[in-house]
Amino acid sequence: MKTVQVKLYLNLRKYATPGMDNGQGPVSLKAGHTAKDLLAVLGIPPGEECTLVVNSRIAGKDLLLKDGDQVAVLPPVSGG
Repeated sequence: MKTVQVKLYLNLRKYATPGMDNGQGPVSLKAGHTAKDLLAVLGIPPGEECTLVVNSRIAGKDLLLKDGDQVAVLPPVSGG
């Protein structure tokens, strides 16, 4: 098992798991889990648009997560 620190932003906070405070907190994952697996653990539907930032870098959903990673999940950004 590994633990990643997750922060959910804005409307994505509704997917917070028990133990998260205001959309922020630890999530335990099995070894070999990717960012896509994390979204599934959080209950975020596959069609939900979001941007993943892992350790301050934009990441793809196929990124293999490591113990201690910091993961931010942001909704799509629009504007101009």
